[in-house]
Amino acid sequence: MDLTGPRDGPPHKVGTSIADLVSGLTAAQGILAALYAAKIDGRGQRVHVSMYEAVAALLTFNASIYFATGNSPRRRGNEHATIVPYETFEASDGWINVGVANDDIWRRFCAAAGMAELAGDRRFATAPDRVRNRDALIPMMKELFKQRPRDEWLKVLDDGGVPCGAIRTVAEVCDSDVLRARDMIAEMSHASAGTVKGIKSAIHLSETALDTYDAPPKLGQHDARGAHNASRLHQ
Repeated sequence: MDLTGPRDGPPHKVGTSIADLVSGLTAAQGILAALYAAKIDGRGQRVHVSMYEAVAALLTFNASIYFATGNSPRRRGNEHATIVPYETFEASDGWINVGVANDDIWRRFCAAAGMAELAGDRRFATAPDRVRNRDALIPMMKELFKQRPRDEWLKVLDDGGVPCGAIRTVAEVCDSDVLRARDMIAEMSHASAGTVKGIKSAIHLSETALDTYDAPPKLGQHDARGAHNASRLHQ
């Protein structure tokens, strides 16, 4: 949380249960590694995963910065610590991510955006220049992006070879053509709520179908009494 939030504001939590989720993913990786090792030497083993350690491992380059310099990185909002511009911008009708990761992409961005004067500005000529002059460049880009709608920017930048993406709402993602085309929405029958929906697993195996999805259980459905009642219903 210390890395998340506006530069001059308080720490912010991530918008999903990141510690729970990454710990589960790490545990699954550890289990698979142990199973693979067992196939080689025939020995079983315990798999231990600490939630604290799993989240600490997500620090990646931020931890490297601290170990290398002794300086603790601080939150920067949506700015990137060492690349400019590499952050979010508000279009006239929504938000967009732009990733100008090197000087070649910077020149492509300036051409696509119709901002040739920026490409010729010595303050922004190289990646280190843009980092040093972030406070001069970013306000200009914010003003630029507000002049067109989000989807127009996406097309212009994509056609120009500039990495970008829309910041979509949860509703836009859940109702997207991508999820529908890839059959990623599970429809499940619930005992009292009727048909409920959820997003399927992102894992796709070529030989093993992962296509069994059950609705969330009712209260007590899986305790001893609930299991007994369910068994009686099936008899």
